[in-house]
Amino acid sequence: MAEDSNVLRIVKEDILRILGEVKASMSLESIRLDVNVSDIFISNALKELEKEHLIRFNDNLVSLTKQGEANARDIVKKHLVIEDYFKKTKNERDAHEAAHIFEHYISTEAIDTIKKLSTSRKKGIPLTEFKQEEGLIVDINHNVGLFERMISMGICLG
Repeated sequence: MAEDSNVLRIVKEDILRILGEVKASMSLESIRLDVNVSDIFISNALKELEKEHLIRFNDNLVSLTKQGEANARDIVKKHLVIEDYFKKTKNERDAHEAAHIFEHYISTEAIDTIKKLSTSRKKGIPLTEFKQEEGLIVDINHNVGLFERMISMGICLG
C-alpha cells in the first residue's frame, strides 16, 4: 500500500512536470504516452491533482491551474538542476534519464547544495581520504545505481 502511494506521488509529479514543460494544455492520451505507468495510476493521479486544484479538465484536455503552474515550475527547476549536475559526468540522454529518477527523491536542501556546488572550483579528494574537518562532498563519480545507493545511506553532496 505504501508503495502504491509512492508510485502515485511520482506519477502526480511527472504529470505536473510534463504540463509545466509544455506550458499548454495536453490531451489525456498524450499524458498517458508520456507517463509510462498503468492507466489506473494515471487516472488516480489526475483525480487527486484535480481535487488538489492543481489541474483542470476542459473536454479531453488537461491544463494547470495557477497553483499547479507554481508547483510545476518548482518540479521543472529541480529536474533541470539535477540534469545539469549529471551532464558534467554523463551524456545528455543519460543525464536527462537520471534527472527523471532523482527529481522525486532529492530534497530541496540537496538541490540548493547542488546549485552552490556547481559554482565551486575547488579540486576534490577521494572519499577514502576525506576527513570531516577538511570540507564537504562536492561530487560523486558514479553510475546511477551507485549514486542512488549512496543517497539512501545518507552520503550526499554537501
